[in-house]
Amino acid sequence: MRETAAVADPCGAIATATASKTEAEANGLRRDKDWADLCRYAADDMAVTGSVKLVLIGDSLTEGRQKA
Repeated sequence: MRETAAVADPCGAIATATASKTEAEANGLRRDKDWADLCRYAADDMAVTGSVKLVLIGDSLTEGRQKA
């Protein structure tokens, strides 16, 4: 069984780990460590103020698709 440890700031840890990698290596590491793409929009999420009445999920699912 593989053990995992909680990281206080997973997005910061990923940014540090990918800093010295090639783009392909960094993308692979991001995909492995942040498979749900939570860190991608973390800064935007933190900038939201006030009450949230609507949450949009799944933006990254259609992002890579080509328009017909």
